[in-house]
Parts: sequence; structure tokens; C-alpha cells
Amino acid sequence: MVCRQRPVVEALVASAVGLLLARWLRSSAIAVTLPLFVALIDAWSVASGPSSRMFAGGTPADDPLSFDLPAWGGALSAGHLGLSDAVFLAMFAAWALHFGFRRVATIAGLVLGLICTLLLGVALDAAIPALPLLAAGYLLPNLDRVGRLLRHG
Repeated sequence: MVCRQRPVVEALVASAVGLLLARWLRSSAIAVTLPLFVALIDAWSVASGPSSRMFAGGTPADDPLSFDLPAWGGALSAGHLGLSDAVFLAMFAAWALHFGFRRVATIAGLVLGLICTLLLGVALDAAIPALPLLAAGYLLPNLDRVGRLLRHG
């Protein structure tokens, strides 16, 4: 029997870790370059790195490093969201607030990036890296502020 509260606890822990990392890594240069770096690493990992081998073998529903997303119609799982994705989602949101980014647009971009990742994964029946879309949702609504932040940061 799988505990129904486990995904909630995992999400809260991942969010707390993301918030702590955002506080610890509170540098304007890191807040701009780290999302780009992790997006590239995540894309590589899903395309041909360790994540691709993990997805090829399948991941169990109780994998401690991912959130199992339930499927409609009685299927076991619609996919998995990595624990690191939740950590970076929280980190990006915290940085957006700290560095004066557009709050509503950034949160909407992050949520849209997450939803697009899940929808593409289901539609294509393939692993889609979440961090590139999350990084885009974080940076694109704030391109003018990113430049200003780097000049004055």
C-alpha cells in the first residue's frame, strides 16, 4: 500500500530545499547563469545521459527521486516529475521575488513550463526535461530586468 501523503511531504521538502538554496546562493550572477546551466544539463541528461538510461529501464512508482503523476482511466502513471525539478521551481520563484522580477508573469511562466513539460511528455510518450522549460518561464518574462540586474549586481 502506497502512502497518499508521501508526495505532499516530498513536495514540501523539495520546496524547502529550493528556498534554502535560493537564500544561500543569493547572487545576481548565479540567479541568471544557474538556470541556463541546469537547463543544458537536464536536456543532455534526458537526451543521452543518466536520465535517458533510467527512463529506458522504467522507473518504479515509489522512486524516491521523483513524483509519480497519476494517469486518468485507471492507468498506473502518466509520468514522473523529478525531485530536482521541484527544488529548482522553488528556487526560481524565490529568486524572482528577491531580485524584483515580475511576480505574476514569472509564476505564470514557471507553471506554464511545468504544465507544458507534463503535456508534452504524455502527448509524445517520451521523457521531456522540465528544467529548460522552467528556466524559460523564469527568465523570458524578465529579460529586461535580467540585463539590468547583471549590470548593477
